Amino acid sequence: MNILKYISIIFLLFFVNCKKEENSISPQTNEPVFAIPTSEDSYWIYEWYSVYDDSIEIKRNEVDTINIIGDTTIRGQVYTILDFSYFGNTSIKYRRDSSGYLINQNGIVEFEYLLSDDTLNTGFEDFVGYWYTKMSADTSTIELTSGNYNCIELEKFFYDPSITPFTTCGQEYYKTSKFYCSGIGEVLEKTGYYYNLKNCELNLERRLIEYNITEN
Repeated sequence: MNILKYISIIFLLFFVNCKKEENSISPQTNEPVFAIPTSEDSYWIYEWYSVYDDSIEIKRNEVDTINIIGDTTIRGQVYTILDFSYFGNTSIKYRRDSSGYLINQNGIVEFEYLLSDDTLNTGFEDFVGYWYTKMSADTSTIELTSGNYNCIELEKFFYDPSITPFTTCGQEYYKTSKFYCSGIGEVLEKTGYYYNLKNCELNLERRLIEYNITEN
């Protein structure tokens, strides 16, 4: 009887310890990990190319740069400050990561890495039409001279409900794209002039040729 009682106590203690171990395991999350560079003195250099029929390309004279020059606090939130040039135009931009959404100082979402089906922004431009942005559900491998990158894609759709079809090749919209890589940032943009886009030609590409991410 004493032996059975002793065995029962040992079994009970073992069962309790197992339950404690089970309860102490941290729950697994499915949230994606996407690193946004924010360290000062990080920089990116891009070259522009004219692309024809995916087989002929010509390097243009335009060279763009992005430099992180510090950070600042706006309405109680810390934003990264970027000295930004785009097709010869320069500006200062402010960005922060807001729970998976990269936003500027005006609250405009530039892209998000949760890959939801949300429409991020909408608008209208003269001579271009209505537009909206969203993330592609698929990832892409981008091969450039600066390296190979596994990217998420920001899509921008242009359309006009009063014009059907919207393009000369019978489509209801045309699309431009930007590709972002975790830990690096934007590596490629595919766009074009309005006339070319209306003819379903993405004839301009901005490609990352050099970058340096400094340690925080």
